[in-house]
Amino acid sequence: MIKPAPETQRILRFLKPIGLAALVGLFLGAAVALGSPLYVTAAILGVGAFVAALVSPFWALVAVFAAILGLPFAVIPVNLGPVRLTLVDVALILATISWLSRLLGTRIEFRSSHADGIVLVYLGITVVAFLLGTAFATPSSTVRLFLKAIAAGILFFAVIQSVTTISILRRISLLFAFFGWGAAALSVVLYFLPHSVSIAILSSSRPLNHPGGSVLRFIAGTDVQRAIGFAIDPNVLGAIMAVVCLVTLGLLVTSHSDSRYVILAGLAISLLALLLTYSRSSWLGLVSGSALFATLWLRRPWFVLLAIAAPAVVLLLPPDLAFVSHLQSGLQAQDQAAAMRLGEFKDALTLIQRYPIFGVGYGSAPTVDLYLGVSSIYLLIAEQTGLVGLAIFLILIGIVLGHAVRPAWNSSHTEGRVLLIGWCGAMAVALTTGILDHHFANIRFTPMLALWWTLVGLVVASSLILNRLGTGQDLPINDRSTT
Repeated sequence: MIKPAPETQRILRFLKPIGLAALVGLFLGAAVALGSPLYVTAAILGVGAFVAALVSPFWALVAVFAAILGLPFAVIPVNLGPVRLTLVDVALILATISWLSRLLGTRIEFRSSHADGIVLVYLGITVVAFLLGTAFATPSSTVRLFLKAIAAGILFFAVIQSVTTISILRRISLLFAFFGWGAAALSVVLYFLPHSVSIAILSSSRPLNHPGGSVLRFIAGTDVQRAIGFAIDPNVLGAIMAVVCLVTLGLLVTSHSDSRYVILAGLAISLLALLLTYSRSSWLGLVSGSALFATLWLRRPWFVLLAIAAPAVVLLLPPDLAFVSHLQSGLQAQDQAAAMRLGEFKDALTLIQRYPIFGVGYGSAPTVDLYLGVSSIYLLIAEQTGLVGLAIFLILIGIVLGHAVRPAWNSSHTEGRVLLIGWCGAMAVALTTGILDHHFANIRFTPMLALWWTLVGLVVASSLILNRLGTGQDLPINDRSTT
């Protein structure tokens, strides 16, 4: 068992009474100053999460999950001048501080992985592209967003250092799925409530910088509503739900009979929420992730053909249901959204051809006849960091998934193997969704960037755990500093 250094133990002993005193003081102060039970409760929970996250990297990661899945774009209603911190920002800061303090304050070594170097190279290339792109009028708001994107990338290392055993991996997977099920249930409830009630509920979060009024989303040119929950964007919610479905699938396969029905219910509500988003890219992501899951779990390579054949099968279905007709129109590029994507792809290729090496950075396009932005993470990365950045990104994906395939295929530890397969499937969801959406690479969507690096980190961490188990060198199970 790894014990904290004496200095760290003394700090932790002081943190407990300080945290309790802060909670009581905050409760009394907020009750007098705000008079709002909602604000008081949120503040108390926030301080409690702050103390718990500082004490434990495990709970710091849980705070990241709760922020990403619960209120991904909520801004803390405290005026800090030009800086507006979101819940995700604070969670990322806590996660970084937590594992760094553990690394510096205890007698443990930095856990290296096969992906550390390429991740650092990719983050370095983004910095180079950003600095070169400052010649194209980068505003201060973009600088702040870029720094948040780097913080999201550092989360990868926090995950590697914190998830070190099968038991921690199991709990992390369960809590991630649990928050996802809650977000799914809320989005489904908001979807089926009368529009006026849904708008009133969503508008109540205006102090957190959520939009109100006409916040409900519909398919362009129709009255077909799309589920959004508190993710605001239906495509963001769809991508999150597809990831949650794959993680839940891994839990379902490894679950015992007494918990299987609960996990099945969570999977059902997540699938329903995903369906109601009408996010075609997320549907395709779910198919590809499920095909990869089935391939690795059943050890049948031909299951990958399901992901290839699925779009062709959809085109043959009768377009009576709104879901089917919406997907068919997208595959055939017959509606407005699909046509706009094709136009964006063409314009993005033009920009990449003019600035092929390091792109144009993260500010604005250098000429008025070009613009920065496209509904594809691959083209967006090429726009921002050039073909150099895109090549390194693809190499990163190859290294991460390449090292994960062997333990996912051969490991004798059934639970760990299936959990790894679930996270690999979730990563495949993000990669497939990214073909037609930009959220996992857009610095204006910090929660999705954090989710992406969480997926990469958990795939790498799971691979390391199973490889260590395979050599008979399991990492410590009773690591109290991470639980």
